[in-house]
This record gives sequence, C-alpha cells and structure tokens, in this order.
Amino acid sequence: MSTIRYSCEQLERFCCDAFEKFGFTKEEAAQITDVLLLADMYGITSHGTHRLVRYRNSIKRGSVAYHFITDFESFTFHDCRNFGST
Repeated sequence: MSTIRYSCEQLERFCCDAFEKFGFTKEEAAQITDVLLLADMYGITSHGTHRLVRYRNSIKRGSVAYHFITDFESFTFHDCRNFGST
C-alpha cells in the first residue's frame, strides 16, 4: 500500500473550500481549518483534518449547531454545540 502525502498548503485550501461549501464564511472556514491543521501538526490526529467528513455529516443531519459569537483581539469564542464531540 502506498502513502499519499499532501502539503500543509494543499490541505489548508481543501479544508477551507470544504467548510465554505458547508455554509461557513471564508473567515470562519479559515479559523476552523487552522485548528484542524494545528492538531495534525502537533500529532493529535484524532482532532485533525480527518474529522472533516464527520463534521460535514453532523452539519447535514442538523446535530451540530454553530455560530461565531464574539471575536476578540487574541481569541474567538464559538458556540458550537456538538461540534467535535459527536
């Protein structure tokens, strides 16, 4: 079995495009993608980009409620019921 490798930039573009198609704004998609890629880069693959399909399915089923509430200079507070825990 061969391994296919993608650059971080390729994964970033793919994930951002996917999250925009899921209904997120460009900025929201970029923030979510940053978190997933960071998890991958730290070796926490259980919370990385492989969750993309799970998130899509949860959003499509309506089992995930999300909206960005407050954006501060150093962090963003998100109300994401079940986002990442399903």
